[in-house]
Amino acid sequence: MNNNAWFKKEKPLLSLQSMSGGAAGSLFQGAADKTYVDDVFSNYVYKGNSSSQTITNGIDFSSKGGLLWFKNRTDSSTQNILTDTTRGVDKVLYADAQSAEASSTINQSFNSDGWSMNNSYGDMNQNNKEYASWSFAKAPGFFDIVTYTGTGSNQTISHDLGCEPGCIITKKIDSSDNWYTWHRGLPGTNYLKYIYLNDTNGSDNAYAAWAETAPTATHFTVGASDATNVNGGSFIAYVFAGGIGSSDNAVEFDGTGDYLSIPVSNTDFDWGASDSLTIEAFVNLDDISSQSYNSIVNRWGGSGAYSFGIDVKNNGNIFFYEGSGTGSITTHESSGLTMVVNKWYHIAVVKDGTTGRFFINGRACGTFTWNQASTNNFTPIHIGNLSDGNAYPVNGKIADVRITMDQALYKVNTNGDVHYSLTQTSQGAQSSNVKLLCCNKSSVTGSTVTPGTITANGDASITTNNSIFDDTAANVFGGDGDKNIIRCGYYYGNDDSSGPIIDLGWEPSFILVKRSTSATNGDWRMFDNIRGLSAPSQTDSFLEPNTTDAEQSNLNCIDITARNFELKSSDTNWNGAGDTYIYIAIRRPDGYVGKPIEDATKVFAIDSGNGSSTIPSFDSTFPVDFAIYREYQSVYAPRVMSRLTSSEQLVASSTAAESDIGLSDVNWDSNVGFGNASYLDTSQISWMWKRHAGMDVVTYTGNDVDGRWIPHSLNNTPEMIWVKRRSHTGQWVVGHKGLDGGSAPWTHYLTLETTDQEYDYPLFYDTAPTSTFFTVGGHGEVNGNAKTFIAMLFASVTGVSKVGSYDGSATSQTITTGFQPKMVLIKEVSVSGQSWWLLDTYRGWAGANDKGLQLNASTQEITHDFGAPTSTGFTLVGSHDGSSNAGKKYIYYAHA
Repeated sequence: MNNNAWFKKEKPLLSLQSMSGGAAGSLFQGAADKTYVDDVFSNYVYKGNSSSQTITNGIDFSSKGGLLWFKNRTDSSTQNILTDTTRGVDKVLYADAQSAEASSTINQSFNSDGWSMNNSYGDMNQNNKEYASWSFAKAPGFFDIVTYTGTGSNQTISHDLGCEPGCIITKKIDSSDNWYTWHRGLPGTNYLKYIYLNDTNGSDNAYAAWAETAPTATHFTVGASDATNVNGGSFIAYVFAGGIGSSDNAVEFDGTGDYLSIPVSNTDFDWGASDSLTIEAFVNLDDISSQSYNSIVNRWGGSGAYSFGIDVKNNGNIFFYEGSGTGSITTHESSGLTMVVNKWYHIAVVKDGTTGRFFINGRACGTFTWNQASTNNFTPIHIGNLSDGNAYPVNGKIADVRITMDQALYKVNTNGDVHYSLTQTSQGAQSSNVKLLCCNKSSVTGSTVTPGTITANGDASITTNNSIFDDTAANVFGGDGDKNIIRCGYYYGNDDSSGPIIDLGWEPSFILVKRSTSATNGDWRMFDNIRGLSAPSQTDSFLEPNTTDAEQSNLNCIDITARNFELKSSDTNWNGAGDTYIYIAIRRPDGYVGKPIEDATKVFAIDSGNGSSTIPSFDSTFPVDFAIYREYQSVYAPRVMSRLTSSEQLVASSTAAESDIGLSDVNWDSNVGFGNASYLDTSQISWMWKRHAGMDVVTYTGNDVDGRWIPHSLNNTPEMIWVKRRSHTGQWVVGHKGLDGGSAPWTHYLTLETTDQEYDYPLFYDTAPTSTFFTVGGHGEVNGNAKTFIAMLFASVTGVSKVGSYDGSATSQTITTGFQPKMVLIKEVSVSGQSWWLLDTYRGWAGANDKGLQLNASTQEITHDFGAPTSTGFTLVGSHDGSSNAGKKYIYYAHA
């Protein structure tokens, strides 16, 4: 399997998406023989009824097998219940207790698309109680369940993950004992450690528990410990993927003058003024601020023989100098993301012709002009320090130093997924262009490629088991079968509301966190995106696997983005100063690993409210990620909301900042709709979307930087983008592939709240979006410093959605979408004065008495003959300025 899982060229199959309007064909080909995150994991909430009920969540327990975890959300004395297909449907364990396995009488069944319950056993189905559940299906690269009988002496236990485990949770099920848990992120030599799932303890030594042996891709080992292997005892182990990759070596420098020296006797490392190259490494520094610069890799010969050097500056930025090899140097510094101690970072400096670029953990951190040639034939390369008396020694670890000539390997954001070791061909490198790859072997002077024998100066040492890289054998999910969906890792707290940023490469839907520092206490905390795991400034809901406590929702604990999560509270349970924390994160169903959509009803719905104060007021049959709602037969402004921004509300017809209407009115903790207010009755209507390859929601904080890349998760090129400043008044900025007559569309924009024609201004930095990011300028409307923003991205998916444009006509015409739409949004763009017209079949769109709503206004719907849907598109009557008139240009977005 290719280690280049965090930055790949598009595969030939994906190029089919450019045909027939967006995501054609390829999103459906071979879906049946692929595995997606939806197939193996589900967050699901439900209400108990003390009777029969069936939960349909798409998990095939009957053939795959798996684990089902329940917790009552509202009662403070109910237990965490675990059932699984291996022990049987009526056997339960309690995650918060030492208790042995118990029998239930709920008559539970595991089904091909979920599970069912037939009565009110214990804490699983009491009448009118609110419950959370998490389903984990057995699958290679994700999760396995193993049972075994203890022997009292060392024994190996086979598992079927097919990759290194990241976490193993074991329980003696025939008698009382603690839940012994191993995690790759436990401090020190992790296979000597354990932590309890059912308690608040920090990690401790467990020499016998794991037989002082690290787990492998085929088995784990238990020793002579009663807790994990008592003779004759019955045990179960829940085994999670996300383990350490096989190449996890690093060179450690102690800050006293250690360095590696590599002789160069040819022109391999010279470059021309417009040539390209890439210099990169993984670094983890114990100290950053004690000296001005920390020298990572350089070619610095003294007396003007300066070629290049990468330092970590004392402010946490990359500091880079480049010279001709015979004269003075020019210096540059990264911006936008700073490094801290005790954390692994991938850093890269790239020469792309005459443009230089910085990257930290796959994120672009500034550009500069690099148009100087360099010739420096005989100056050695140094790693970890300089050697000319102007020393800046590194105190920390360096791994996978690689220099690739004649290639700019990184030109755009690399999705933040920087968890895989470098090879001669990863990231698209041509093997012959890699001139150095070292600090990756079991010896200090070992290498994959080197221009000469490496000499170790001082007492630099090799370290292993660093938890730098993930095992790529877990990358088996999604349409290409090369993505991961689970990550087990660790981080260090800083006791600050701007806490550590944990780069995952994707947005999580589930996070389990525990403080693991020895001799300290802390509860386990469990978050998920159905109950509340949101964007900046929103409160998050969590439960505690080790307690019977009810759900808590009083803190902004964690912010999630398209690529990471960030700690936002100084609570010691997840962000105490200097403490170590372990986590398990599971990926949401995005455009890469989410199941392809063949049925539009799975991602889009229209419904009128039911007036219930019990969620959902609007029914969708799927978890709603984005919604517009309004009264449609009276004057009422259209409201815009999203799961990521929780109870915050924007108004489509207004420039006003968002306002908090409270979770007592609009709640999102449902898998089949949203809203929970009596006023959301039949007078209200909502248009609801689930995120997938055709629709995404992204939040970000502005930084005033021109040309900023904003990552998204469509795995499909967005063709319409709405951007709105959340924290302050600001326009709704709309980009669309049909603007400027389709010629240079991203040089123009529209405003959603007005009837204005298109404007020619670089709010999107005059740059077309890609399948991984879109670009914004430094203007305050789209990227104002420290302001919060939300963006809605729309793309065409065959049979589901269509973004397009057309010329108006004085006579009727037909627009082809490839499906029968039930909604269309139309805007005339060539002159001002025309509204954004929203038509749908729910209210009436059939030709004749069509019900049109203006998205940019609070006026009630009007009756007019706009046209009608057809089996493959929609018709338009002619000579109507709002939807089709001769000499006018129009854009549209349609959904089946």
